[in-house]
Amino acid sequence: MGFRIQELGISITATLDADDATTAETPVERLGSIRMVAPAKRGQAHTITLAAVDAPDVTGEACIRADLLVDSADQRAEAAYSSAGRATHRHDWNAAFEDYLQAARQFDGLNARRSAGTARRAMAEIAYLRLDKKRESYALAAEAARNFGTQVRPFEAGGLLDLQGKALLDMPAVEVNAVAPRIRELQQSARKLYGAEAVAARELPRLDVMTGFLEYRLDGFSRALGLFQEAARTCRRTRDWDCYAVASQDVALLEYEGKNYTVALSTLGDALSSLPAGLDRKLAADIWNNYGSLQGLMGLYSSSERSHAVAMREYAQLGDCQGVRRTLARSGNLMAQLGSLSDAKIYLQQAASLDCGGLLTTVANTAPGESLPALWMEPGTARPFNNPREVAWCSRSLEPASLATDNRLIVFNSLASLGDALMLEGEEARARHCLDAAGPYAVTAQTRVRLAEARGEVLLDAQDAPGARAAFQQSVRIAADAEISPAYEYRGLAQLGLVKAALLAGDSTGVLRDGLPALQASVSRGDINQTVTALRLLASGYRGLDQLDAAARTLQTAADLIEAVPINELDGEKRATFLATQHGVFAELTDLYASEAARDPAMASLAFSTSERGRSRSLRYAVTQSERDAASDPERPAAARYQQMLQEVVHLTSSQGGGAHGELIDNLRQAAQRERKSEAPLDAKQLVATLGQLGASLVEYAVGESDMFAFVVNANGLQVIRLGSERRIADAATQLHDRLLDPEAPESEIRELSRQLAKLALWPLTGHLSGKRLIFVPDDGLHTVPFNLLPWSQEPADQLLLHHAEVAIAPSALFLTRLRANSTPHSNSPRIEL
Repeated sequence: MGFRIQELGISITATLDADDATTAETPVERLGSIRMVAPAKRGQAHTITLAAVDAPDVTGEACIRADLLVDSADQRAEAAYSSAGRATHRHDWNAAFEDYLQAARQFDGLNARRSAGTARRAMAEIAYLRLDKKRESYALAAEAARNFGTQVRPFEAGGLLDLQGKALLDMPAVEVNAVAPRIRELQQSARKLYGAEAVAARELPRLDVMTGFLEYRLDGFSRALGLFQEAARTCRRTRDWDCYAVASQDVALLEYEGKNYTVALSTLGDALSSLPAGLDRKLAADIWNNYGSLQGLMGLYSSSERSHAVAMREYAQLGDCQGVRRTLARSGNLMAQLGSLSDAKIYLQQAASLDCGGLLTTVANTAPGESLPALWMEPGTARPFNNPREVAWCSRSLEPASLATDNRLIVFNSLASLGDALMLEGEEARARHCLDAAGPYAVTAQTRVRLAEARGEVLLDAQDAPGARAAFQQSVRIAADAEISPAYEYRGLAQLGLVKAALLAGDSTGVLRDGLPALQASVSRGDINQTVTALRLLASGYRGLDQLDAAARTLQTAADLIEAVPINELDGEKRATFLATQHGVFAELTDLYASEAARDPAMASLAFSTSERGRSRSLRYAVTQSERDAASDPERPAAARYQQMLQEVVHLTSSQGGGAHGELIDNLRQAAQRERKSEAPLDAKQLVATLGQLGASLVEYAVGESDMFAFVVNANGLQVIRLGSERRIADAATQLHDRLLDPEAPESEIRELSRQLAKLALWPLTGHLSGKRLIFVPDDGLHTVPFNLLPWSQEPADQLLLHHAEVAIAPSALFLTRLRANSTPHSNSPRIEL
């Protein structure tokens, strides 16, 4: 017996005789055809169990037809079709495609044109959605239409035209402007055919989504957003939740590009909460993937990691190569943002170069919660790399001509992000190579904006201010010509690049001129990283114009925003890395105050407290987090409060329009301080009291913009001393450390290197030191220095530091102020291990 089950407006699975091994489904959702075969004996009964795999509130019909299969050729054809349905249910897409192909060819031999068309329709759907073969999908849909001929129903003909339009829109090496008229024709015809049968009503809002995507590709953002929003409203009204989730996801992505992240994030959250569990795992994975990307951009790093992990597992279980590739690329971007560059580069290289088999195997062999293997094979070789410098980054990427648009964009973003990571490591030549490699994949205006912006960053690093400015201007010009929103992330980065180029050229007035629109665009999107960058650049401009109060206020705002980011759910390593990558703001503010201490002694205290604020954030976090969480509303955890703060920040630009720098900056700071208000400043009196009890002087080193400073605190008060070039001190510390590790290094050489370092980092301070103990708080390269071995002064006969005082190392001055709190109740004085 042969059984044919036709879906009429609802997606189902079919099971024969209660045997789960026979469960089958069709890749054509809502309007597809399932076929099954079973032995036929006189008086034998068979049962077919249908189960909806659709939104629980959706109703529809399914028609079942049974035929006696006498001819062996008929049996083979129907058996192949039945096998394809079972493979579809298992998500074994290659096997399903091959079985449908075998069925189609056998139906051709039987002149069963309609059955052949149904099989090829299923093949076309698999090729488009699962195998990323858009050309094959288009050709198969056209062939299926020819198979159907005049026997086709309107919803079947509409589905084939709809699929052809989708495949043509995403076809590799096809210019969308050239094929847009044909796509519109296909979509209009599909709309008429869908409208002719009530069972196809659910396809109309989905067609609106594809029409919106066409408008988006043609840079018609407003028209696209309107179509997505209307589709979402229609699907919500009919409680068609997977349709609603698709449309909402597209609304969120356009809100992200055109307005702000907070609206996009809430829209994606609503889509996920509305989508019934298990309804459409691929769609859920897509939303989790986008959700994770937006969370990462907003600074919700722990949430972002979890979202990407959920998406990665879903894609891998579904055998969705493109989904895995996209998630790898986005996870790599997140790791780079957190400063985990080694893992970031591996993820990005794999996303750009591994074929589907390699990708799925790599993810399948990685346990949940683990990183991808740090040792991996370069494509085309059989040799693993132990040294990252051996890896030919951005080489052997996937062939662009063979990729559909989505995969080209993924590879482009991976290569561009690899270039960014290499720039952070000082590998300028390799970064340029990655950007050159990314060029053939830049198929949209958005990618061309990003590529020009990235080239500008490389030129900035090469100290080429005019060249960098030209590249950033090109990026902004491309965005303007394509009518890309000023709030688009990389247009914002290009705007910041113009400010950086002005700063490099010494044009402080230009920094302020270009910095305000860059700051407003960053704030309007709720992009904390770009907002902090814009504030730092504006502070440099103010400082260049000797407007020091404005510079300090601006940097304080940046610091407050950084400390408002909820890092409580990051693991210890990632939390420390994030804190380190944001340290520059505190270094610049310390430098500003310390540089003014000679003219205004009150600035010394501000410089010291700022240095402490920057270096002790991890310790302050550990001390205050439990207090903060206990005092917080349990219904509004840190992430929720932070999102609320971002929403307040976004509203600032819309309420102020083109207001002055000062007003916007002050409002930003107030919003950030409301979130971090529970943190107490350094207790200077307690610090002096502790040092007095210990009979000690504290020496705290701090790196500024280019120089290093030293703060000396003891009974005589607080002094700040500019030591000079941070680079020079770091080089001296490195040379001494390296020679100390060499057992064959001459003693005379070690003594000379010790004198050179002491001359830079110790001797300028000795006149301010008192007491029997010295407590050092190192910074930068001084963390490797054995201070005991440094000579006390430049006098040849003088002794080493260890002969003058007991020496201890502390992580920060805040550590000393917490000794009393950590003491046992009967302690009479603080205790510290020396």
